[in-house]
Amino acid sequence: MRRILLFLLLIVSFPILALDSFPAISTQNIASTIQGHVKDATTLESLPFVSLRFENEDKGIASNQDGSFTLRNNKDQEYIIASIVGYESQRIKIDETQGSILEILLEPISYHVQEVVVQARKEKYSKKNNPAVELIEKVIANKNKNKIESNDNYQYERYEKLSLSLIDFAGDIKGKKWMNRFDFIFNHLDTSEFSAKPILTISVRESLSDEYRRKKPSASKSIIKAERHEGLDKTIEAQGITAFWAEAFREVNLSDNNIDLLLTQFVSPLSSTSAISFYRFYIADTILLEDMPYVEIQFTPQNNQDMGFVGSIWVSLDSSYALKKAVLNTPRNTNLNFVKAFRIEQKFQQATNGTWGKSEENTSLEIYLAGNKNGFYARKNSSFINYSIDKVPSMVFDFKEDLITLEDAKDKSSSFWAQERHKPLNSKEDSMKLMIDQLREIPIIKILLKTTEIVTSGYVNTSGSKENSPFDFGPISTFLSVNDVEGLRLRMSGTSTANLHKNLFFKGYAAYGFKDEKWKYSSTLTWSFIEKEYHENEAPKNKISLQHSFDISSPGQQFLNTYGDNIFLSIKSGVENKMTYITKTNISFEKENRKGFSYMLWANTQKETATGSLHFLIPDQNELQKEILGFRTSELGIQLRYAWKETFYQQRTRRITLNKNAPVFEIGYIRGIKDVFKSDYDYHRSHFSASKRIWLSGYGYIEGKTKVEKIWGALPYPILLLPNANSSYVMLPEAFSLMKTMEFINDQYAFLDINYHLNGWLLNRIPILKKARFREVVTFKAIKGSLSEKNMPEKNPQLFIFPEDSGAMGKTPYMEASIGLENILKIIRVDYIRRLSYIDEPDIKKHGFRIAVEYKF
Repeated sequence: MRRILLFLLLIVSFPILALDSFPAISTQNIASTIQGHVKDATTLESLPFVSLRFENEDKGIASNQDGSFTLRNNKDQEYIIASIVGYESQRIKIDETQGSILEILLEPISYHVQEVVVQARKEKYSKKNNPAVELIEKVIANKNKNKIESNDNYQYERYEKLSLSLIDFAGDIKGKKWMNRFDFIFNHLDTSEFSAKPILTISVRESLSDEYRRKKPSASKSIIKAERHEGLDKTIEAQGITAFWAEAFREVNLSDNNIDLLLTQFVSPLSSTSAISFYRFYIADTILLEDMPYVEIQFTPQNNQDMGFVGSIWVSLDSSYALKKAVLNTPRNTNLNFVKAFRIEQKFQQATNGTWGKSEENTSLEIYLAGNKNGFYARKNSSFINYSIDKVPSMVFDFKEDLITLEDAKDKSSSFWAQERHKPLNSKEDSMKLMIDQLREIPIIKILLKTTEIVTSGYVNTSGSKENSPFDFGPISTFLSVNDVEGLRLRMSGTSTANLHKNLFFKGYAAYGFKDEKWKYSSTLTWSFIEKEYHENEAPKNKISLQHSFDISSPGQQFLNTYGDNIFLSIKSGVENKMTYITKTNISFEKENRKGFSYMLWANTQKETATGSLHFLIPDQNELQKEILGFRTSELGIQLRYAWKETFYQQRTRRITLNKNAPVFEIGYIRGIKDVFKSDYDYHRSHFSASKRIWLSGYGYIEGKTKVEKIWGALPYPILLLPNANSSYVMLPEAFSLMKTMEFINDQYAFLDINYHLNGWLLNRIPILKKARFREVVTFKAIKGSLSEKNMPEKNPQLFIFPEDSGAMGKTPYMEASIGLENILKIIRVDYIRRLSYIDEPDIKKHGFRIAVEYKF
């Protein structure tokens, strides 16, 4: 049953959780017969009539029409020989695969074909005078005029099915008496198209939509007419899961230079910029498809660990050079985590005006968390019918959103689906709901579902199921933490859910520090103008909130994607006791749309007092120092954000961006008003930031962010601009790891953060290191700030004296650089960081290490 727990953890938390290694569940099943499946190693298509024999015998058998075979091993044979004309023969050791389905992948002997001249692939590859390269160049030159997207308008109906399954699940429970209650599962087993192993389908999603596209002005609309979801994962953070799988299994357009899949980017075999240099191309054969001749062109990356494909495309022999079919697989050595096999198959149909659109797209994926155990199988089947290039009615594009889901989309009957889905479900998928209902009645499954909900959401509901819970406790990562002022900190927090009210939400916490012996608290009341399914942060947001809190804070330490009292941030690289207590009341309004634009308005008032080793001091008339108990501020603020076509995984407390290819812009303004609620200061503050991921084709990608900020007014240092310092050993975004807290105090600054992820481009070419599949990453961070004289205490005695070791930045920017390795044990990243400027300051750290746990394909 651990396999079901692993499955649930994988599908709901893959982009955000760092999972421990799970023990594989072994099976004891020594077979006297050997079952297997023979496939083309390039296309993964089944190979019929392959000769199979034991090494010491002359007679053997042939694989069936579907590539499957069964051999009886009566003489304890050790090796099987597989051979067929056109493929390299293969010698396979038997004992390595006993007790499971044997998968045999035969490498094709590809040829350069030019009239009747046949040359073996083993010759030195050359792009010059290569007919395959000449042909693919013509395909690339004609790709834009051939694709359906070249029309001014077009529309079609799309059906999509995503199924998720456990691989070889039967072996985990068969024959175990304590698992007798699960015998009904064997009636629902299917077969993996990759390995021919038994699979248990445990989740199915379907959708039916009308798609509309217009070139001028550019617009696209998707209207989902029906959607359906059945499975063990149905009630667990459904919105985020759907977004993740939609992004991981994006629709593939071979005409693009790069293809986004599995949250990474692959070079397209039809890339106008990189295909000829990135791939090797070979003409393999001429075949008939629907009674028309097509040339098969095979391709493989120059380096099989780079992010590319091996496979074939079938091109028409007329002057259009149009695509009829494509099969793409990831090479077995590609630097992809957990992915054993990944395949895309596309078929194309011709529209009335000669352009071509997809008729089918089938994507299959096998994931293994550890070795050849703990496997999961995902398959997305898409079909496209009723193409039309007639002008799309303008009213279709009057909708504000690009994706519209009809109100009754989830209410369609079984008879509707039976009639409208483009292809019927197979018998195992069709009966899955019955199996799921039976599973849910078993106590151990209920426990597994409950555990998964807690681990992935960070919250514990207060009833037997999520469907009925009116209030959830969490996040659990903040229940216990440690810092230098509070000592041991215990916190109890929670939030109401849509089961209590679909528009009104309450959340809050109470925390106690055993060292400072103070209670902290927060309470927030939120009204959502959109009814929610479960929690208030479900997209899109349109809400107003009122909050009152008293808690401790660390000036100069911003925690952008987590809470400051997260237990994982408790371990610090030094003493951090320059802190403040803040009593704050805030009212805010936040609204966003699905096109990526959002804004927030707020007003707040707060009182801040120093604690720990921090003091608010001003000079008195006798050249001594006078301590100020605290100060008050009152603010009005606005922030605008634009992230075009952003996709994200929405959790309760944070949002994880999945696709960072489009730029993200933010601009904000704050007005501090004196004498409102006894506020002490009057000021203006504004900022602007931009960030983007830039893909470098097969050379990895760069993530960059720049930000400028300025504050106007004569102000004490806690209100001024303090660069974000990270004193923990965990990597934090937009933070300087070797800068001391409040080391620099500015009233204006410019910030730059660049991260270059090479994705193993260099290490993949080093014979010994490439087996480890490490990935290189290089970072550079810099900030250039300044402080005007009116904000210097020595020039303005009404201001607080700067803390020890704090001061204005000089003319030189503060800079840090690092070099690191990602993908250590598949989930760990370690960076060595070096401080590049202000290295002669006392008590500074010139270098150090930081660690992160990342779960990436």
